[in-house]
Amino acid sequence: MKLKQFFQCTAIATVSALAYTSMQMQIISLAYQNTREEKQIRSLIEENGRTAYSIFSLKSANHIGVKMLTDSSGMQFADNVVQVSFLENDFDTRGSVEPNKIAKAIAPLLSLLTSSSQAEARTRE
Repeated sequence: MKLKQFFQCTAIATVSALAYTSMQMQIISLAYQNTREEKQIRSLIEENGRTAYSIFSLKSANHIGVKMLTDSSGMQFADNVVQVSFLENDFDTRGSVEPNKIAKAIAPLLSLLTSSSQAEARTRE
């Protein structure tokens, strides 16, 4: 009888030890996997930062100015600049411009942007 109890206790201890070892191996495996994923996340964040810096430097005023002023770019500064001015009586008592007066001042500028003639525009309305 005592031999049977000894084997039962040994079997229970062996199964418990195997289960414990298996769980520890899974924990260590998950820890390594987590470490790899954290390294990958850090590298992606660094790459994102480098890419954002590259984009911002390409869009910077200095970069755009250098690109515009090179001889081979084909770009040049505009010769004619349209200036919109408001008269002093266009402002209301609060110091802001009335919307209708703004629309009247900008309408000639917007007409320059349209491709169709005014006659065609009137017939479409």
